[in-house]
Amino acid sequence: MALFDWIPRLDPRKALPSSTGASGTPVVLLHGAYSTPKAFGALAATLNEIGRPFIAPDYAHYGTGAFVDGLRDVTAICAGFRSFDIVGHSFGGIIGLQLLRQPEFVGKVSTIIGLGTPWRGLPTKGKHMVKLFGQAYEDLRGPFEVDDVDPATKVYSVISTADKTVNPKFSQFGEVIVLDGSVAHAALPRETKVITSLLEEAELARGQQ
Repeated sequence: MALFDWIPRLDPRKALPSSTGASGTPVVLLHGAYSTPKAFGALAATLNEIGRPFIAPDYAHYGTGAFVDGLRDVTAICAGFRSFDIVGHSFGGIIGLQLLRQPEFVGKVSTIIGLGTPWRGLPTKGKHMVKLFGQAYEDLRGPFEVDDVDPATKVYSVISTADKTVNPKFSQFGEVIVLDGSVAHAALPRETKVITSLLEEAELARGQQ
C-alpha cells in the first residue's frame, strides 16, 4: 500500500449531506485522485437546494488505486441509471469520460463537466513514485482516448489560470470555461454557481427534446 493511500482517510471536512432532490436527472459527482466525496460538500448542498438528486461515491480507494479499478467501481454504481449527468474533479473527470465511452452508457449521459480534468492524461515523474503516491499517479499519464465521445454528450471543461496542480493546457476539451486567477485546483468543486448553471442548462435542453 502506498503512503498516500492513507491521506484521504484523514480528510477533516464534513460528511456530505444526504441527497434530498426528488426531481430532475441524477448527477454523479466523482472526486479526484487522493480525495474523497467530501470535496463536493458545497455543491451537494446547492444541488439539494435546487432539487437535483445526486450521488457522490468513493471509488478506487479514494482515487489512489488503479484507473481500471476506478472505472469498474463507477461502472457498477451507474449501471442502474437510465440517464444522468457527471461532474468530475480532476481524475474523476477522466473516469467519467471513459465511462460514457462504454457501449452500455452511450446516450445516457447528456452532460459531463470536468473541473481541472486532464482529459488525455497528465505527465508524471515515473514509476518509482508509485510506491509513494499509489497506482493512480502512474495511470494519470494516460494516454486516454477522447475523440470518439458520443457527439450528443456535451463536454465542459472548467479551468482556472491559478491551477498549479494540473496545468490548464491539459484540461481543455469540449467547451472551455476559464475562471479567474484566484481559484486553486482544490477549490474548483466549490464553484457551485458555474457548475449548477451548466447542469440546469442541460436539464432545460432535455426538457425541450
